[in-house]
Amino acid sequence: ERLRFQAMPLSIFARNMENLLKEDYVHEKNELAYSDALGIINQSSAVVSSALFKLRDKTNTDWVGILAMGWEDHNELSTSDVEYIKQMLHSISVLISTKMLRE
Repeated sequence: ERLRFQAMPLSIFARNMENLLKEDYVHEKNELAYSDALGIINQSSAVVSSALFKLRDKTNTDWVGILAMGWEDHNELSTSDVEYIKQMLHSISVLISTKMLRE
């Protein structure tokens, strides 16, 4: 299911954004432990665990977006899964055009 987060305050995502500013990837194994706005959104979507990855432009210089995923189990991605997703992020960044970034 695709959720659109438009015209929402960034403060909703503060818990994860603070960590994502420091790292290229963050995960949360138990979203049920939080009662903040993001925790409530995740609970309503049956998200128990989540991962967020920085999406950089095709030159790998600028941070242009976030790949966010959630699932219903209490677990985190394996090291090989994380590495595979990071490789795929580069392929995604090549496909993103300047026009898409402005929409």
